[in-house]
Amino acid sequence: MFNMISIVIPCHNSERSLKQCLDSVFLINCTANYEVIIVDDASGDQTVAIAKNYPCRIFTLRSNKGAAYARNYGAKEAIGELLVFIDSDVVVKSDILTLFLGNYSRDQVDGVVGFFAESNPYSDYFSQYKSLYCYYKYCQLKNNDVSAFNTAVAAIKKSVFVQVDGFDESLSACEDNEFGERLFQNGFHIYIDNNIKVLHLKQFTFLSLLRNDYRKSVSLSEILFSSIKKKGLPNKLKFSDFSYGMMINIPIVFSLLVAILFCIISNSVEGLIIVCLLWSVFLFNNRKFFNYLLGEKGLWFVVKAAFFTVLDYAVVGAAVLKGMIVVLFKL
Repeated sequence: MFNMISIVIPCHNSERSLKQCLDSVFLINCTANYEVIIVDDASGDQTVAIAKNYPCRIFTLRSNKGAAYARNYGAKEAIGELLVFIDSDVVVKSDILTLFLGNYSRDQVDGVVGFFAESNPYSDYFSQYKSLYCYYKYCQLKNNDVSAFNTAVAAIKKSVFVQVDGFDESLSACEDNEFGERLFQNGFHIYIDNNIKVLHLKQFTFLSLLRNDYRKSVSLSEILFSSIKKKGLPNKLKFSDFSYGMMINIPIVFSLLVAILFCIISNSVEGLIIVCLLWSVFLFNNRKFFNYLLGEKGLWFVVKAAFFTVLDYAVVGAAVLKGMIVVLFKL
């Protein structure tokens, strides 16, 4: 079907993970021919030196342009009919290209998406939590009218990529989500393959995870509200990282935080009852996720998640509000 596959890996200061990434890439077992393209986004470390140890095509940008620009650059230089995007901080399995190609035997498949594995090489709580959350989130997506596109591990026909003008280089984050939304709006079909998983070599701390979720949620909400502003509210929210269930969490959490403040100030039984009630509503709304964590990590992990997830949604809510204000007032 495809005479050549081009694996495009954007890199910026990726010396900590690139060797593991490329080691796994060059252990890929596939009957199809493939090339590996490294686009170095003006790294200041040993990224290029590491890449030179492998038979890659290496392109170095003179200044930092961002992941969207780097991916577009790599796609432009690619000779393959199928583009496979992976991040420089993931480890792939040897059958990844075979799995990608197998999905193109299906009717009306233009892009194929995998996702992060539930496991994480870092044992700390927040790294484990993030990997489990990402895995759970993508497992909930269905292969009917979905706009998910995760460049950590995704494939797209080059002809389709060119037709929709690639990634939006004006975005500093979440360019893959916007790209997926644009594919969906133009009638192209993305297939989610639950068998395609990559190990994410990413460590999070309490603060770095909150910062990550805030930054990403601002960009996602700008993309979402811009789409709503142009086309109106969709009948069913299919945006990859946002769902109606998630959006409902935001007013619940803000109400809960107000109730906690009221309880502290008033020192009343009524305030405590309201806090318990709202927390119960939040737990019920997220019961499937917490049940999943319980099965994977046990009760103590879930107890900590019940507190952290509230705080995380408060941060996400603030980010969504900022994104909405930016779009409405064109800041």
